Amino acid sequence: MEILELLRTTAPPPLSEVDPTVPRELSAVVERALRKDPAQRFPDLAQMRAQLEGIRRRLDDEAVRLGQQVRARLDEIRGLQDRLAARTGEAPEDETLPVVDDRARVGTLRALEHQLAEKLERLRARAQRVEAVEAAHAHGVELMRRGDAEGAIAEFEQVLREVPEHRGALEGIRQARRGAPPAPAPEAPRRVPPPPAAPPPPAPAPPAAARPGSVAPAPERRPAPAPAPPPPAPAPSPPAPLARRSRAFGWREAGLAAIVLLALVGVAAYLLRPAPAPPVVSESPPAAPAPAEPVAAASPAPVAPAPPAPVAPAPTVPPPAAVPASPAPAAPPSVGPPPARVPAEEARAKMLAAREDAIRADAERWALQSWAAAVAKQREGDAAFERGEAGRAERAYREAGDSYVRAGREAQQVAADAQRAAEAERQRKAQEAQRAAEAERQRAAAEAERQKAVEAERQRQAALQRQQAEETARLAPLQQETERARSAAVSAREQALRVEAEKVAKALFEGARVREQEADSLASRQSFAAATQAYGDAALRYGAAAQRAQLARAARSEADQARGQMLDAKKRASPGTAGYQAGVTEEQQGQLAYERGGFKQAADRFRAAEAAFAGTPGGAPGSRAPGGDARVEIQAALDTYKRAIEAKDLALLQKIRPGLTAAELRRIREAFAQGRSQSVDLSVQGIDVAGDEAEARGRRLDVFVSKDGQTFRSEGAFVFKLRRLPSGWVIDAVN
Repeated sequence: MEILELLRTTAPPPLSEVDPTVPRELSAVVERALRKDPAQRFPDLAQMRAQLEGIRRRLDDEAVRLGQQVRARLDEIRGLQDRLAARTGEAPEDETLPVVDDRARVGTLRALEHQLAEKLERLRARAQRVEAVEAAHAHGVELMRRGDAEGAIAEFEQVLREVPEHRGALEGIRQARRGAPPAPAPEAPRRVPPPPAAPPPPAPAPPAAARPGSVAPAPERRPAPAPAPPPPAPAPSPPAPLARRSRAFGWREAGLAAIVLLALVGVAAYLLRPAPAPPVVSESPPAAPAPAEPVAAASPAPVAPAPPAPVAPAPTVPPPAAVPASPAPAAPPSVGPPPARVPAEEARAKMLAAREDAIRADAERWALQSWAAAVAKQREGDAAFERGEAGRAERAYREAGDSYVRAGREAQQVAADAQRAAEAERQRKAQEAQRAAEAERQRAAAEAERQKAVEAERQRQAALQRQQAEETARLAPLQQETERARSAAVSAREQALRVEAEKVAKALFEGARVREQEADSLASRQSFAAATQAYGDAALRYGAAAQRAQLARAARSEADQARGQMLDAKKRASPGTAGYQAGVTEEQQGQLAYERGGFKQAADRFRAAEAAFAGTPGGAPGSRAPGGDARVEIQAALDTYKRAIEAKDLALLQKIRPGLTAAELRRIREAFAQGRSQSVDLSVQGIDVAGDEAEARGRRLDVFVSKDGQTFRSEGAFVFKLRRLPSGWVIDAVN
């Protein structure tokens, strides 16, 4: 009656509060179906079915996506565990990784995905620490092989400070302190593939709250610790959020669920199907649900070695007969184990005895794979025993006992193999020491031979240096003379370039250049005598080219003047005169001669053309127009001015420019002192003579090279004022 009253007056709590793994949309559908007011419920089953079908499709899609994520994380976890086991020499954690298939519930997958993500982060952090100390561990192993036990212990202790659970470092310290040869790196146990999907076995309940009639697992015993550092403590059991969720359902919640199912009699039969068992095997198996309110009073059976813990009686709340929920378990007998559990307890006792034998053989260290399999089977048997599955527990205990026996035998075999390996290592080291002594003797002999060769090479180099010094001392005077000749050739070349000898006297200039290059080659081969002579020849040829260029420049200047006067006469002449055609002919012949470099002949032709254009006789070649000699003298005066500047001849400059003041002479003298060289190029474009006075016009290019090697160029128009003295033409002013 109490349940019926609750059903009539009290709204049941939402399913998502009873079980957080239930989707909220499904909880909302059930809550609407249980409304007290019929108007607030679904109008028909078709609408409810449509909503349930939509929820199922969404949950299926999310389950597929979560399953893929969980599988990817599982693969990465297995890879990290294998890598850590290979690098640290310890077995993977004693746990069974989950196996996921398409039947897994969404809530389970969500919890598992979160759990695996946390585990993956821990494994990544640990893998980084192990990789950081890999070099130190390898160095410690190498020091052990060399016999440096103290250095190896220091390296291994450094590894343990970063990674305390590094089994290889612990074993290395133990071997170093015992003085034994380094044991080979323990091979990481191969991972056994997870079994096919199966319903998850519940975890064993804590010993303090054991079920009535259950047998708590006996505490594990360990042999007395050796002087060496103890092996690393077993890894703590991983969290079990799934088990906590399983224990969330107590008897009160089961009653509420029964109320819900009673209210949905026809709906549940038509729409809902029994959900398959979750195929996800958690890393920590979920514990069986412990009833919050026991059905009947029961006293637990005596458990060795712990004293029995009686359970206080509690009132029984029978479920209604019409509810199709799972009935409450029957109360176990008050004293003694059930007859079906006796074989399981006997198998467990034998298994524990085999475990003790395996511990004495140090199987936990030397038979990691078999030991891990035995521990897993023992846990499986404990879980089955707690659930009351005596047959399954007996089989698991027998398999665990066989695994412990196999682990003990493997450990004994490994110990024997280690002893044989140690003896073989001792012999190997003795042979290596003998070979090392022989190699050291040979190395010492080879080093002595090398020292002799080095000394011989040193003496040879010293003798070669003495010879080179003597040869340098012998060649020093010749080299100095060659350097002076080279400087003279370079100076002559610069003088020739200033007067454009490479253009006017091209053949002579190129011959001098070739001779200078030959001298450079001879000097590089230390043929100083031949190089000195070649530099002298080059300087003479540069000088001849410069002289010819100067003469050609004077002739070209005279031809330019004649051509200018001829062009003035041509402008004034009339094409209709009798001598105009003859003047044009003479002009053309003079231009051809000018282009061929015949400046003297060109000047004569230009003067003949000027006479023809003026209509005066004397047009024949060789005749000179009035005033021609004065222009030649003026050109000679300009050349004297140029030569005085380039040669830094102040007396000659005063002779051609007698009107220089004292201040001007001082400035010119300072300029001569500050410069390394100066070249002047005067291109005369016209000379006007008026009695004893004249004016020369043209363009001037000055190139000044200072003592520090800087070059300054100055170009512009010039106008020279000249006057004629009894001694010749002189320059009055330079503008």
